[in-house]
Amino acid sequence: MGGSSAKHFDKTPRIWHEVPEVGVEQSHCKPCKGTGKRYIYPEWVSGLDADCGYCNGSGKVWDKKSIEVGGALFFNSHLFLLKNLPGVEIGVFHPTDVARFRFDGGDGLSTSLPRQ
Repeated sequence: MGGSSAKHFDKTPRIWHEVPEVGVEQSHCKPCKGTGKRYIYPEWVSGLDADCGYCNGSGKVWDKKSIEVGGALFFNSHLFLLKNLPGVEIGVFHPTDVARFRFDGGDGLSTSLPRQ
C-alpha cells in the first residue's frame, strides 16, 4: 500500500532503574557575580537591570557533575530534581537517546548527556 514510509517505534525501556540519591552543591553565579541581576546598560543607569538568565535571578548555580544510570549520563542536578518525585524510576532506551521516567502520578522524557 502507499502511504508514509515512517516506521513506528516503541520507546518503552526494557529495564527501569531506580534514580540514585545524589548530592548537589551550589556556588555563586559567575556571569552576574552572585547578584542575580544582569545589567542591560551600564550600572549607573538605574532601573535597567534584569534577572540573570544563567541562574534565573537566584545568584547561585548548581554544580554540573555527570552520573551514569543504565548506561547513560545525566547531570546530578537533574537526577536530584527527579528523585523528589514519588516512586520515580528511569528507563534508558540507548545511552545517546532520550530516557523515559515514570513516577506515581505521571511520566516524562529526559535528555541524557553525550559521552565524550
